[in-house]
Amino acid sequence: MVIKDDLYELTVEKTKPKMKKVHRSMLVFNYYHGEEPTFAFVIGLTKKGLQNFVKEMIALEYDIETDMIEERIAKYGYPKPI
Repeated sequence: MVIKDDLYELTVEKTKPKMKKVHRSMLVFNYYHGEEPTFAFVIGLTKKGLQNFVKEMIALEYDIETDMIEERIAKYGYPKPI
């Protein structure tokens, strides 16, 4: 979810609530689907924080892909074609 202007997080420090201005926040929602416990993530971003978030996700995707290739090389000795 991208928010045009300001985004705030509520934190509690030593029983004192505090509002903190942020560019990204994550809400974790726990619930039951039938009998099965599950959860959902909702990521809130400001327009200013969107570009940095996209860069971080691209870097994370690259790291995961690199790890997967390295695991395949370790297991088979070379990258097998998909």
